[in-house]
Amino acid sequence: MTAKCHIESAYLALSGKHIACQNEIGMVPITEEEVTQEDIENVVHTAKSVRIKNEHRILHVIPQDYTIDYQEGIKNPIGLAGVRMQASVHLITCHNDMAKNMIKAARRCGVKIDQLIFSGLASSCSVLTEDEKELGVCIVDMGGGTMDIAIYTAGALRYTKVIPYAGNIVTKDISYAFGTPPLEAESIKIHYGCALKSLVNNEETVEIASLGGRPTRSLQRKTLAEVIEPRYTELLHLVSDEILNLQKQLRSEKIKHHLSAGIVLTGGASQIDGLSDCAQQVFRMQVRIGKPQNISGLTESANHPYHSTVVGLLHYVVGIGGGGGNAVEHMVRECIEGVDFFAVNTDAQALKKTEVDQTIQIGNSITKGLGAGANPEIGRNSAEEDKDALRAMLEGADMVFIASGMGGGTGTGAAPVIAEIAKDLGILTVAVVTKPFNFEGKKRMLFAEQGIDLLSKSVDSLIIIPNDKLLKVLGRGISLLDAFSAANDVLKNAVQGIAELITRPGLINVDFADVKTVMSEMGYAMMGSGTSKGENRSEESSE
Repeated sequence: MTAKCHIESAYLALSGKHIACQNEIGMVPITEEEVTQEDIENVVHTAKSVRIKNEHRILHVIPQDYTIDYQEGIKNPIGLAGVRMQASVHLITCHNDMAKNMIKAARRCGVKIDQLIFSGLASSCSVLTEDEKELGVCIVDMGGGTMDIAIYTAGALRYTKVIPYAGNIVTKDISYAFGTPPLEAESIKIHYGCALKSLVNNEETVEIASLGGRPTRSLQRKTLAEVIEPRYTELLHLVSDEILNLQKQLRSEKIKHHLSAGIVLTGGASQIDGLSDCAQQVFRMQVRIGKPQNISGLTESANHPYHSTVVGLLHYVVGIGGGGGNAVEHMVRECIEGVDFFAVNTDAQALKKTEVDQTIQIGNSITKGLGAGANPEIGRNSAEEDKDALRAMLEGADMVFIASGMGGGTGTGAAPVIAEIAKDLGILTVAVVTKPFNFEGKKRMLFAEQGIDLLSKSVDSLIIIPNDKLLKVLGRGISLLDAFSAANDVLKNAVQGIAELITRPGLINVDFADVKTVMSEMGYAMMGSGTSKGENRSEESSE
């Protein structure tokens, strides 16, 4: 399939034995009379603020269910009343270096990675139905090098696992058993292989190429199946062991553990004849081969198990929304020239997974490497604790941009402290910040306004981007993911627009002294951007 278009960014499916998972619980008091989106963000943040494996980063935080006081098993708690709320979440992590290497490889090809997604999760999005997830189901994405497992019960993802063996090991068995090249062995497996020898007619034969230019040989297809069946049976038993271990754990926790919807096999290695029959003998439950579904506009060629992951990426991006990512990281991806980037955070995990090369963790003795918990006071105290490191970061700079999303803990609290240090060093300081969307809650908006007020006292110019105004331009129908992404674009454009006045030559050259004269102690600033083409493009874009 060719779309005849230039790809600039992508969502990348990730797998490998470094993938790990854990289930965690968080608990917070309900701040208003009823549960708000902010309460949900806080309780999920609490649940994910745990120790994970060394050198790992969090890929996904997937809520399973919520408990309000003594009412359990709630799927959507917004609007419900109570005193405290608990969230159960499923964390999927990956090795940080593996993720960075994948992102770098894509960048060398001119493609920026918007998000890494566990391939087993993507496949489940395209193949499984909501009824199957509710009844209990295990999906196994059988690829070449790995089998990705995802197990759902009661509508929630309970377990993920990557087994580092799959279709390639079957191909090697065929190659060694019959002395045929690996590529030929793969072709034979796909076209003539069968995972259950009892299904093969004794009269069927297969032509097999030999090594070293020797003539081809004729082989009974049943003999081929006698090599394939034991290996597929072994692979399926590895999956069965994982299922039994999880069911034992869920049973002890009094969580629904039956897989009433059975097993769904998908991926390229699931297309071999007889696999569903072989699997039924191993699992002793119903089995189906899963194909992508519920995506319109795809050609028939995409309706195959080996496309489950890539079609699942479409489901994942459209279906779950989510934040647009860190603003500074977005600027790094856009390669703004002449600007050095630093990421400052209390959250050690966030810094570990960022693409920003220069990072400073603040307030380790206060937060123990976790986030500020949406508390600006913790953010401010953390910055105060590491003032020397922040000062060293800023020394020697002529101009500093402070980019922050206001309303949370670290950014709202730490940004004014960093601005104070920059002011003390005599650095031209421009802050470019966003105000939260209204749906993020009154408390978050109040924190944002207080933080902006403090920040305004120490910066030369302050550019405020109200996220809700973006909705007026972009339309109310925009997804959450695109809304946050648009906010990051505006932040990036503001920084890039000012920086490139200095770093890029033009018809009228502007140097740093000119910018400093205009922007020093300027206060609140208004900035706009527009594009146009044609004879009157200057007038049209400014309008």
